[in-house]
Amino acid sequence: MMKVEEQHLTKKQKRHREFYDRLDRFNRDFAEKKERVYVDKLTRFRREIAEIQQGTHQEFRDRVSLLEMERERAIMLARSFSEYQWDCASNAYRSEAEAAQQEYEAERRLLLEKVLSGIEERRKRLREDRESTDFSSEPDPKVGIRKGPKRDAQRVPDGKDKKRSKIPLITSLKESEMMEDLLVLRSTRPTYR
Repeated sequence: MMKVEEQHLTKKQKRHREFYDRLDRFNRDFAEKKERVYVDKLTRFRREIAEIQQGTHQEFRDRVSLLEMERERAIMLARSFSEYQWDCASNAYRSEAEAAQQEYEAERRLLLEKVLSGIEERRKRLREDRESTDFSSEPDPKVGIRKGPKRDAQRVPDGKDKKRSKIPLITSLKESEMMEDLLVLRSTRPTYR
């Protein structure tokens, strides 16, 4: 009966019907293939999950090994950077310590030179004082013998101050230095018998 109906259809209608039949067949094939693909993919995913859990999945192991290599490289770089920073800090510390030591030595030498030059200057002054001063026990005829206050009073004309005016001693030495020098002079004074 279908053939009878087909004979009465026009060419356009036949063609239209063929498209519907083809479309229906494609839909059925697609549904069957879709179900088959779904089942295949589901089976494959379950198998991959099982392999991953067992540790036998090659692609997963390759990716994990790449990640481990990247991690090891990152750790190595971090260690290298840490060692570099440590070396930089150590070098900076050593150079600052050396600079401080050099500065200390320079200041120490300068201070030592100042002290030695001060001592040498004091020695020089002591020699000059010793050479200019006669400490012999013989009295110098030019230096007058101290006389009593009455005689001194007679010498002072016009009734001015009866006591001699004291001349201040101007020196750059401190009193303690002068006392030290006096002790040195007394200890080095020759004794005459």
